[in-house]
Amino acid sequence: MPLSAPRHSILPLPDTLPEDTALLLEPFAAAMRIEDLCVSPRYDRIAVLGTGRLGQLAVAAYAVLRRQTGLDVQVTALTRHRGLADLARELGADESTLFEGEGEDLPSAAWDLVIDTTGSPAGLDLALRLAAKEVHEKSTHGRPVAGLQHMTELVVDELNLQPMPTRPAEWNRHIPRQSFGTRPKLMWTARQDPPPGLANRVDLVVQREPGVPLEHLQTFDFAVADTLSMVDRLIRPHADREAS
Repeated sequence: MPLSAPRHSILPLPDTLPEDTALLLEPFAAAMRIEDLCVSPRYDRIAVLGTGRLGQLAVAAYAVLRRQTGLDVQVTALTRHRGLADLARELGADESTLFEGEGEDLPSAAWDLVIDTTGSPAGLDLALRLAAKEVHEKSTHGRPVAGLQHMTELVVDELNLQPMPTRPAEWNRHIPRQSFGTRPKLMWTARQDPPPGLANRVDLVVQREPGVPLEHLQTFDFAVADTLSMVDRLIRPHADREAS
């Protein structure tokens, strides 16, 4: 079947690369990005929830990172399928844990980082319970989950959703100055006032009116919201285009 694609997105494959392996390049690249997108650069204990194609590639990605960088991390594959548990260990998981049902018997907060690759809305709820520090969501099932209508879009756009700092010193790690060519731009939609001095460090725009459309506003580096409905609006403020 003929397909249309932008010319710049088409790359020739080397003769030594089989086509069935080439098909895995894009999801493997997404798995390799997980470490870059984590809030904390290092965790000691990581669990990959789900051992389908993407889950196995996430395990393999961490195996590559450990070989290339000496990353000291223990990787556990969480799965319902014994055969896939064996494959995960072959690809680099330190251990595989079999579970039944909805994972009720898995210990809460047992891993620093949990990577959800289940492809199910229920997977995120389980990942949130299992993670002590952070969840990296890789499921793009297109359904509402955890009170958000646009969770899939959040994943596709590689956005982070984090608790708002409660102390002024904690804002330092939320304002990565070195990542931006100019002062970071912050949209503040929360009902409480911004902390004192924040406007001295960022280009701050306060927009608290829930009915005001956000389409006309410029793109922001990050935003503060205190309702899930506003988070949804920030993920997809434009009715006619796929842009956060």
